[in-house]
Amino acid sequence: MTDVFSKFTQAVATKDQRASTVAHILVQEWFYKFGVPARLHSDQGRNFESALIRQLCTIYGTQKSRTTPYHPEGNGQCERFNRTLHDLLRTLPLEETELEPYLPIDFILGRVPEASEGRVEDWIQEHRKRLQVAFDGAQQRLKVSAGPPEGAA
Repeated sequence: MTDVFSKFTQAVATKDQRASTVAHILVQEWFYKFGVPARLHSDQGRNFESALIRQLCTIYGTQKSRTTPYHPEGNGQCERFNRTLHDLLRTLPLEETELEPYLPIDFILGRVPEASEGRVEDWIQEHRKRLQVAFDGAQQRLKVSAGPPEGAA
């Protein structure tokens, strides 16, 4: 999943590519953590073109757009990240078949100031704090919406 404007990217391991899995991951790993996007742009895979994803977009008020068929360059930033991630995962030992310890991976590509500017550490600290605040807020909203645990008095 890639935010085109900030170039922030997150990779999440999944067992399959069914529409229900994609919808669950979108809501749990993106919408709840970072907010609902104005637009969801994807290739024309069945998982993203399903009635479930259309309904999800309707419920959350998200516009759905897609790349042209057989033209992955229409989603070049995401496709380039997928290639980079694939290359990184290929460096794992051959016996490693379980990806969950390595994912989710969050990336911010091309967004770090040059070291010569002398502001790298400040930039990292600022963004780390902002991400932590967003994560804490999302986690709290999840706890509130889930209600008390079963069996709680």
